[in-house]
Amino acid sequence: MGGEPPRRSVGRAEQSSEADPGGPRPPAAVHPVVAVQMAIGNAATARLMRQPAPGGGGRHPLAPPPHPLAEPPGLLTVNEDDRPLVLADTPPPMPADTAAKLLAVRATLSKVPPLAEKDAATLRTAIPGAPILELIERRDNRRGWLENYPSMVTSISPPAGQPDESVAYQLHSLHQTAEAYRAELPEIQARIDAHVQRAGVGGETELATLVGETFPRMFVERAKLIALRQLDDNLRIAEEEGARYGVAANPGGMYGGATFGGTPDYMAGPSDPLDVQSLRDAAWELLALQAKREEAQVKAGRLMRMEDEYDAAQKGDPDPGGRMGLPIAIEAEAAGRARLGLRHPILFQADPAVIANATDEQLTDHVLGKVQSLRRDILATQENIRDGDLEIWNLRGIVDLTRLDLGVADDSPLVGAIDAHIAAAKADDGILSTALTALQITAGVIAAVASGGLALVAGGVALGVGAYQVSEAVEDYMVESAAENVALDPTIADISVNEPAILPIVVGVLGMALDGAAVGKAIIALRAPARALVADGDLGAFSVAAHKALPAAEADRLIERAALLPEVVARGAVGRGAVAGHHWTQEEIQTLFVRAFKRPGPPADNIVVHQSQAAFDQVRISAGMPENTFGFYIPAAADQAAGDALHAMGVLHLPPRATTLTVIHESLHMIGDASGVPALLGRYVDEGLTELLAREAFGPEAGRFIYEGNMAFVKILRDVVGRDALEEAFLHRIWQPLRSALEARLGGSAPVSHMYALLRQVGPDGQNGRLLDEVIGMLHPGSATP
Repeated sequence: MGGEPPRRSVGRAEQSSEADPGGPRPPAAVHPVVAVQMAIGNAATARLMRQPAPGGGGRHPLAPPPHPLAEPPGLLTVNEDDRPLVLADTPPPMPADTAAKLLAVRATLSKVPPLAEKDAATLRTAIPGAPILELIERRDNRRGWLENYPSMVTSISPPAGQPDESVAYQLHSLHQTAEAYRAELPEIQARIDAHVQRAGVGGETELATLVGETFPRMFVERAKLIALRQLDDNLRIAEEEGARYGVAANPGGMYGGATFGGTPDYMAGPSDPLDVQSLRDAAWELLALQAKREEAQVKAGRLMRMEDEYDAAQKGDPDPGGRMGLPIAIEAEAAGRARLGLRHPILFQADPAVIANATDEQLTDHVLGKVQSLRRDILATQENIRDGDLEIWNLRGIVDLTRLDLGVADDSPLVGAIDAHIAAAKADDGILSTALTALQITAGVIAAVASGGLALVAGGVALGVGAYQVSEAVEDYMVESAAENVALDPTIADISVNEPAILPIVVGVLGMALDGAAVGKAIIALRAPARALVADGDLGAFSVAAHKALPAAEADRLIERAALLPEVVARGAVGRGAVAGHHWTQEEIQTLFVRAFKRPGPPADNIVVHQSQAAFDQVRISAGMPENTFGFYIPAAADQAAGDALHAMGVLHLPPRATTLTVIHESLHMIGDASGVPALLGRYVDEGLTELLAREAFGPEAGRFIYEGNMAFVKILRDVVGRDALEEAFLHRIWQPLRSALEARLGGSAPVSHMYALLRQVGPDGQNGRLLDEVIGMLHPGSATP
């Protein structure tokens, strides 16, 4: 072993079809969800089909004709064929509430900036530390009961010499409860202390404050950001839709205008005649569906006596009481409203009775008024959110979306902290109504797609490309056509039904700013690793898969989310061996290192992955490493360092399975040692910079709280000299930028050499830590502890 003592990571576990001679065939069976994708996926082509034909005005010769009726039609259906749509391999239907959540994630969260590091740190501590609130409450309740125990006994005890069997039973019951509580209290306190220790905070009060107060405040700010994003989306969709029907921006009135009683924000402009007629047709259809439903309601209440129903049935009426017709009519109206709303989102706001009977000019005026009103509501809501007049807790959909964004599981104790704030929030009915109206379009779009309302028009796809299309604004809002929209992909549907435990990973991928194809491939590639992750908390294997499937930055974000899954946190909470890690190969380690740090990692010959835990333990013991060592690096001895380059780099020892951070931390030690980091800056800085580089590259690890003080000092140093200077020195042995920055700060070369000498005297775990005060005083005069 010789030379320096081995480096180690200690602490908790490091963790197109031809004619058919046989005659016409029935249309191919299509599952409703797949039909949704086909319908919306044809949106771009459909948009082309409704363009005027070349060389003349009017409709494209292949586009569907305008509605032929001049008065409200009967119930319109796109496909009169009632044959069910079935696939041989039918994917499971995705629950509507799950689909709505995934669609909202894809449409909104993919456009919201990532958490700031401070908030991410709060989240990393709050999620695993959340049980402390319940534990403290239980402990204090038990203590309070025990304090009152003597008085309870006294109050029910009979006078001396007057036995009472009933009282005796009560006393016995109280005694048993007291014994149980006394035995439980040390266990509760041990669990509280364990949460505090894993969180790396000063005590239970600090952790309880972070979970019960700091986290909810951070949650509110994040929810506000998400709400403001959705409000912007609503306004953009409304303005893009208004332009189809002749609503144009008024240059003299935007960004204020009529919203505050001045010049209107919008004015009448050129419209698309095809779009105007299509909107009018849609309004007629909605009125027809409404009339059919109202007719069914009348019929449902017409026959009140069983004798009347029996007579009507004998005359051939299959539904004399109207009990069958009413639900069908209600469902048809809802499905039609969803389908037509996706084609014309303004219908989520406008009055179809006004639109159906309006001239072109009247239609434009009506839509203009709706867009102006919506803009006013949106601006007012945004102001109310920023000023705190609107409690964001009252927007339940925003709260749920924020929980998904932050990865707060349904059964997390943090839900209680959130709900406590919701219960305390009081809604101003006027402000809340304005907010809900302002969010109505995106809410309608998501609900329409998620409910599968489009599936009722699936047969229309077979009639031609132009039979159905969605609004371009809706298509843009949903990120891309549903043909590529992974929120409706059968793979996701299958996961939502059969493997809901891995939906948090799906949510994490959907929330990334990636195109649909990349998202779909990533979800497929990560399905099996995510399954293993929730089964055994194997974050190391998942980390490898994530970095293969995603860009490095997105992979890091997903790994950080994965590290906070309850299954991973639980594995990190039970001590040694809890985070089982991954069985690494030398090639995997080298690939991961190059991807993270853009330079070669340890040579394969210098990495020993022991085939058994016993073999690793034997080497560990001979190297003088303690039992809680899960990987270590042995620098080269002086005589080896003078030999060939490979021997001079020392050896990295790993057990059969190791976590990502352990592997990277020890690999970085080999590189830092070759760069002279411990020789110049000492072991304290070496450990801090090594752990900081590893965590910033691959995210945190559940239960890993080592070298926290070292990292805090390195961050102070980095704030002075800059990130590049430190990383150039550590990773590439380029020391001049670091020394130049320090000389500029300290006023010359001699103070820098003195500072280096002080740092070399500080041990890896903070031995001689008082010398750090002098170094900090040199970097920030007047800040050192007296």
